[in-house]
Amino acid sequence: MYSNEKLEQKWKAVWAQWNDIINEVGDEDGEYISQEEDWEPPYFDGEELTADLETVALDIFPLLEPIYALGIEDENLFFNALEELGDAIRSYPEWMGMEYVDPCYLERQTSHCMFQWLYLCAKDDAQPTAFLLESLVALEDVTPQVNWHNDSLIEFFDKQTEAMQRAVFAYFQQNHETTEWQSRLNSKYNAWSLIYQNYAKRFDKVSHLQHCRQLLKQDWTQGRPLIDAALAQGNDTEAEKLLQQTLNVYLGRADKSTSWQKEKVLFLEQTGYREYIPAIYDLLVDWQKVTKRLGKSKDSQTLQLQTCIYQQPYDIAAIKVTYQAVHSTLGNIAETLFKQWQTYLLVEMQPQHYRFSTPSNHLEPEQTWSFQLLSAALEADKVSVFIPYMRNWLQTLQDNAQKFQQETTYVALLTIDMANLGFWNHTELLKVIQMRYGDYDGSGKAGTLRRQCLAQFQVEQFQEDLEQLWRVHILLIAPNPGAVTNGRYSEHAQWLHALKTFEPAAHDKLLSTWKNQYKNRRNLWKAIG
Repeated sequence: MYSNEKLEQKWKAVWAQWNDIINEVGDEDGEYISQEEDWEPPYFDGEELTADLETVALDIFPLLEPIYALGIEDENLFFNALEELGDAIRSYPEWMGMEYVDPCYLERQTSHCMFQWLYLCAKDDAQPTAFLLESLVALEDVTPQVNWHNDSLIEFFDKQTEAMQRAVFAYFQQNHETTEWQSRLNSKYNAWSLIYQNYAKRFDKVSHLQHCRQLLKQDWTQGRPLIDAALAQGNDTEAEKLLQQTLNVYLGRADKSTSWQKEKVLFLEQTGYREYIPAIYDLLVDWQKVTKRLGKSKDSQTLQLQTCIYQQPYDIAAIKVTYQAVHSTLGNIAETLFKQWQTYLLVEMQPQHYRFSTPSNHLEPEQTWSFQLLSAALEADKVSVFIPYMRNWLQTLQDNAQKFQQETTYVALLTIDMANLGFWNHTELLKVIQMRYGDYDGSGKAGTLRRQCLAQFQVEQFQEDLEQLWRVHILLIAPNPGAVTNGRYSEHAQWLHALKTFEPAAHDKLLSTWKNQYKNRRNLWKAIG
């Protein structure tokens, strides 16, 4: 352990390092200004600043308690430090627009230095809990340019003694409705709210449930404890209300006027392509069970179908079984939801650009071959028409170059699927097709389902039609060297190589054309070799 004199020297030395860092802030040519490219404007690098402060904080933290015991430091130590830091950040030139910059977040040890110092100061106060909490709130408000991460504050209070935690919880309960604390404790994103909830869960179940109810409109996960409590009390009526409210919050429909109508709208579609969440599935299952116990047969079976589709939207067999089981009771409701599911699947099975953009030559899903495929997979009477439809479609494209160009993406999608099923022998051509259209292949569950549906039919019957279509029109989609501005022609070389093995006559024609039109493009001929 240091002597008092040595301790003071060490303390002054680490704060000298801290001040050296602060002195760099505000200089537009200083350490904490970054610039990605010469033509881009420089900007303040708050992460670099807080990383440097964190290095110093690692040396400050172990000195806090002995320095406080010496009584040589001002209680407002970190208030002053934050004020100086905020002033320094604001001193950058006006053109840098610092008022629009997000606050820089102090790292873990820097934050804990501040919390620990105020904790030490609070121990000598007549009301230590109030002093600590009110000081921390005041510290939060010192400067908008600097803040700490929620996790740092939560961690600090998690490691306190149970007696201290109970005292903090009691203070929260007494001051919950004050102006200073109401917004902090009733916001799902605020660290104080999370601390209060953790304590309430342990020390007062009633307060915990009240807090969950307060936050439910902001955060659907708050519904689960309330639902469990209602179910434990056998109050299915209340549980149903909470289940409906929780799911509406998840869907962004907390306002009752826009509530999700389970009889009319597919839940899966309402989620907006968000990933499957087991906890949401559990809520749907619980709602189904509750409505069944309440004798609401139609509601229960509607939720049974909705839940099945949400859990496994690509399992055609399972959904058909569930649909058939509930159709006699639900009638039009089941048909409406089943139709919406078909539309959802159809959109998912389209080339990926369909969902994220609307190119001028895109087709409506019902105009595509995947619509015929899905219809055949779902309806027995459509099976016999699928193969004839495909052969006719491919022939139409072969006869109409303009239509082929409009639907090339859909032809590429079919080609990639056929290759995955083993019905394509032209490896080099497949590579260039994937290079051009691979991002549209619908890989993932939707693409897998599309290929599973194709595998049910004798798709080898139109394999030759597909190959012939490419032979006739392959030059229409060959890359254009004239459009290259960066001197890179690797794609062009790959196309020529693919053509040489797939359709030699087309290769010779394209090569001749390029030799006439682009003979001076040395990088092109270097790439071709």
